[in-house]
Amino acid sequence: MRVAAALCWLLAVGGVALAGERPIVAVFQIEDRSRSLGKDLLGQLTEYLATEVGKAGVFQIVPPGDIKRALMDKKAESFKECFDVSCQVELGRELAANKTLSTSVLKIGGICTVSAALYDLKRMATDLSASAEGGCKPEDLMASVRKAAADLRAWGSGRAGGKPDFQEGAVGGGGVEWDVGAGEEVIARFSSVPAGATVLLDGKMLCKETPCSKSVASGAHRVGMQAERYLERVEQVVIANGAALEWKLEPDFGWLTVRSEPAGLEVKLNGEAVGRTPIERREVAPGGFEVLVGSPCHVEKGERVKVERNQAREVSLTVAAREAGLAVKARDGQGNDLEANVFVDGQKVGTTPGRFKVSVCAKEVEIRHAKEGSVKKALSLVERQVTTLELELKGGGTAGV
Repeated sequence: MRVAAALCWLLAVGGVALAGERPIVAVFQIEDRSRSLGKDLLGQLTEYLATEVGKAGVFQIVPPGDIKRALMDKKAESFKECFDVSCQVELGRELAANKTLSTSVLKIGGICTVSAALYDLKRMATDLSASAEGGCKPEDLMASVRKAAADLRAWGSGRAGGKPDFQEGAVGGGGVEWDVGAGEEVIARFSSVPAGATVLLDGKMLCKETPCSKSVASGAHRVGMQAERYLERVEQVVIANGAALEWKLEPDFGWLTVRSEPAGLEVKLNGEAVGRTPIERREVAPGGFEVLVGSPCHVEKGERVKVERNQAREVSLTVAAREAGLAVKARDGQGNDLEANVFVDGQKVGTTPGRFKVSVCAKEVEIRHAKEGSVKKALSLVERQVTTLELELKGGGTAGV
């Protein structure tokens, strides 16, 4: 097995000073987040990074080539699939490494940033994030890789377990220039649409709700935002000083509008009453809906629609009234039939004698005659049945017939 060969190589380069004195670092392929670098250039930069990190004997290095062969033994689909933290942790442990080095290149405008994260497999935490900015030409990228590797070596030399070789030279004297450095933490701001989303950093909650500002280690992180009824958004992000993440979350619902003619009718969605028309942009879970509109006075009418995530649908229905029949005659006090105007709920529908279609919910009929006056009667109608009325006018003219 090539993994076994890699282990033998590690023991050989360790010599008498065992691996416990110098951390073993598995250097993984550089990830091109700029999507602008060629495969050959990425491979060369990765080899250069491994060489630079391994300088001065601070770390023992598992070369990228051995990692690639180990991946092939595991039948991984492609080398790029081991950019994931869990993959690097698993493979690093199989190669008996103490730490993994994950590196990426991000391009914003004409500036390329090389970010490297040294991850401790025992503590399951990042030891150091180092980054360097510069141009995007190969020579510029080499300079950025060299700078990031130097920062890693400087950190490692201060924490190495072995004793340094004796060095000749002056002792003391003071007055040496020094720099406190920029520090490893930066303040990042997080906001979302809608507001109130939970922010996760590398799988752990960072903010309970947006907007928020937090101090985080600079470098590459896996950032996630979660909000109820919205899809979780997760991205690998390089966080630098002054970083501001403003994300719009995709709704995990759609919108449904229901209108009817006439308005004010009851609406049922999948059999559940949800209000009266018009209903404007009601938030609903993605899926199919049976929309029914009606009332005791109107025939129920509906439509089946499918609402997709983040989609708006509209249902417009013209609903017919439930009808009954009304047969009306009018007579005077002497029993003579009269021609009189017929009004149902204040609306003229014809003259007597006559048969009329009216709403089953009609409340009142009125007969009006210019000389014989008017008479009213309350109605109680049955759908699709004819009610017969013979009304007597007592005399005494009326206006507005």
